Amino acid sequence: VTDPYEWRAMAEIIAPQNSSTVRLRSPVERYVIIRRWLRRIASERPVIVWLDDAHWGAESIGFVRNTLKVQSREPAPILFVLTVLDDGLDNDALGEGMLKDLVEMSSVRRHQLQALSRASRNKLVGRLLGLQPELAAQVVSRSGGNPLFAVELVGDWVARGFLEVGERGFVLRPGVDAELPDNIHELWISRLQQVLANCTPDWLLALELGAILGGEIDEDEWQSVCAAAGVPFSRKSLEACVEADLIRSYETGWRFAHTMLRESLERSAADNGRLESGHSLCAAMLRSSLTPESRGRTARIGRHLLRARAFLEAVEPLLEGARENEGTSEYRTARDLLVRREEALSGADLDFSDSRWGQGWALAANVHNTQGHFDEAERLAKKCLRHAGDREGWDEVLADALRELGYVAHQRGNFDEAEVMYRDALAAYEAIESPIGEANSLIHLAQIARVRGDLADAERLAIQALEVFEELQDAAGVPGCFRNLGVIHQHLGDFAEATSLFERALDGYTAIGNRYGEATCLNDLAELYRLKGDLERAERGYRKSLKIFRQIGSTDGLISQINLALVLLLEQKYAEARVLLERTGKQLQEGGRNWFLGAVHAAMLSCAADASDWSQFDLHCEQAATLLTDSYAPDGDVAWTLQHGGDLAANAGEVERAARAYDMAKSQWEGLGQSERVAELEALIATQVMVD
Repeated sequence: VTDPYEWRAMAEIIAPQNSSTVRLRSPVERYVIIRRWLRRIASERPVIVWLDDAHWGAESIGFVRNTLKVQSREPAPILFVLTVLDDGLDNDALGEGMLKDLVEMSSVRRHQLQALSRASRNKLVGRLLGLQPELAAQVVSRSGGNPLFAVELVGDWVARGFLEVGERGFVLRPGVDAELPDNIHELWISRLQQVLANCTPDWLLALELGAILGGEIDEDEWQSVCAAAGVPFSRKSLEACVEADLIRSYETGWRFAHTMLRESLERSAADNGRLESGHSLCAAMLRSSLTPESRGRTARIGRHLLRARAFLEAVEPLLEGARENEGTSEYRTARDLLVRREEALSGADLDFSDSRWGQGWALAANVHNTQGHFDEAERLAKKCLRHAGDREGWDEVLADALRELGYVAHQRGNFDEAEVMYRDALAAYEAIESPIGEANSLIHLAQIARVRGDLADAERLAIQALEVFEELQDAAGVPGCFRNLGVIHQHLGDFAEATSLFERALDGYTAIGNRYGEATCLNDLAELYRLKGDLERAERGYRKSLKIFRQIGSTDGLISQINLALVLLLEQKYAEARVLLERTGKQLQEGGRNWFLGAVHAAMLSCAADASDWSQFDLHCEQAATLLTDSYAPDGDVAWTLQHGGDLAANAGEVERAARAYDMAKSQWEGLGQSERVAELEALIATQVMVD
């Protein structure tokens, strides 16, 4: 590893310090760092990654899915083996839904492990564990083909000194009455009871509370919830459990030695009527120590309240937890929390006239929009509008839904519809006096005005948004406005002011550790170098931007890839540009992002013409014509690439093909109001017709 950022990022993953130099804001950023590390190992030898009890590790499943998705374009000899217990797939495990999505991937194979055959059980218990035949037969019969049960049972006997060496293997010591448990849970409880004999009287209650807290237990939280329950926290009893290998330490606390032990303790709490009250105590403890820096606690509070059947109380923390996870790009977790929240709303017997249903639908629409799931976002936003009607209390939901519908239309290239929705959203936010909603709507309207070429209106709207964000002291909104203003001044041809604005935006994003913002601004600055003809600095800037996008796992790096390809075209490096554009086009199709595909096909005309691959030229010409419709905003780069492809075709004597490319380029220049360029192309088209 030679990149200092990757050193620091890996250290932050191993031992989180909330470093100011590295802020891994989303799981995808962590996935990229770990994936790159595995790829380095895999370059020397194949790698097998085993994830046990995978259903409890939602982020681990997310990592596997993320890695498999990029294998097609970045192959590496890495095999993932995930093991899951059937009875571990309960409805409360986020991993359950993620596993269902994972097994639907074409590169995943699912294998159901059946119970061991009697012959295999005899071999395991008799030969491998060394029991005498008679005792082995009892264990084989009771284990029911579950090797874990057999191994744990014999291990328990060894730990308790129940075995001694006989003539044909280990036998039970004389006088030992070792009644065989019926199942693995009884075995764990039996082992636990042996340890509890040397612990304080209420230590079982303390262990149950630890199990209810979760798979990994922060000791301060454990002690606090025990105090709230009036249960003494015994260090001596904890040490006894550690010595018996029932509990193990990790960096910031404790975890049970096996998932099934934790499940057995939860069963014990449920059987004794203590499970719901335990979840209530955990929720109260977490709430009492909640601070603005307590990331992730709100969602945990909501989950505990849901398990405590305090449905109405769970609604708000589950919503806040979903918002927090959406803000850090943990979209799957956000969606899961919203599903749990709907369970709480149903449990509280709230009907659909209650605006709290709409709050969840609107946030879910936002999450789906961010992920590029525009059809689902549209469905949810329209559902909000349908239920809102003229009902009181739905005003904010209505505003949010209008904004999401505007975003859907915007991304689909339906700018008229997008403007209507954004203006309606702005009016709705003004009516409820929501400055942050107003500012976001203004920025969206500025973007619409810019792509339409109304730069004066775009600047006015962006400045209005900036004033609101500055008044709110919004550390992310302010650099976002600077960047939008920079793009506007770039289109105005004021490169000096654009550079200043992009640099101010870059400084702002760097100050808050927003790597996505940094990458975007670096791409913008590289754009300016390209437009000024400094291709060397432009290429360096695009590559630096692309590197960050890849490090954080953002698909918006595709924009930098397209821009880098444009530089390669200008440098007449057509073969290299073709490889990059083909990869980019494939990634755009995989992500359902057809917005930029027209630009890719337009750029590919030059590559095909340089290679005299005229069948591919025709294909890209047809695809570009289909995608570059009236709903696709005219673009100077698209116009230039179409014209350049036409020039290369004309030089090769392919006059009809050149004329088709010129005609599409003319439409782009007309849309941009570039009359001189239009006249130039009309002359070129006329020339091609005369030659033909």
